[in-house]
Amino acid sequence: GLKSGTYVNQWGDLGSTCSSSDAVSVFDLTTGVWSSGPRMPTASAGLAATLAPNGRVYLGGGADYYIGFSTSLWPQRAFYEFDPSTGTYRTLASLPDARGHFSLVADPNGFIYAIGGRTGVGIYSSWSWSASNMFGSVPRYSIAEDRWVP
Repeated sequence: GLKSGTYVNQWGDLGSTCSSSDAVSVFDLTTGVWSSGPRMPTASAGLAATLAPNGRVYLGGGADYYIGFSTSLWPQRAFYEFDPSTGTYRTLASLPDARGHFSLVADPNGFIYAIGGRTGVGIYSSWSWSASNMFGSVPRYSIAEDRWVP
């Protein structure tokens, strides 16, 4: 498994085929070496991740991208818990809305907040930074209840 405090992870991104990737890159802070980590359950780019006080990583959202003749994308609602000690993922309650390019923040009381981001489906122009595609809401996830709460 991965030891907390000694690694930095990069979750997903665009792969060499110009489409979303399920790859995880791990940087060892003690050796300065990159290696491959446990692959994510789904490919995604523009997703968010946060380390919670329980030592687990919570990640999700983003979009399934394809960059070819035209760029297309499909925002995702998938949400996972990653246990660094076992290198395994667990599927959790989906995000209330599909969003990418946002932040996840864990608080000390067992909640995770999804902050900002954007949405849009189809060609790249609809995944724009226009106000109509931006999120003003901040959904809150309860780790203890595995649900998004008001």
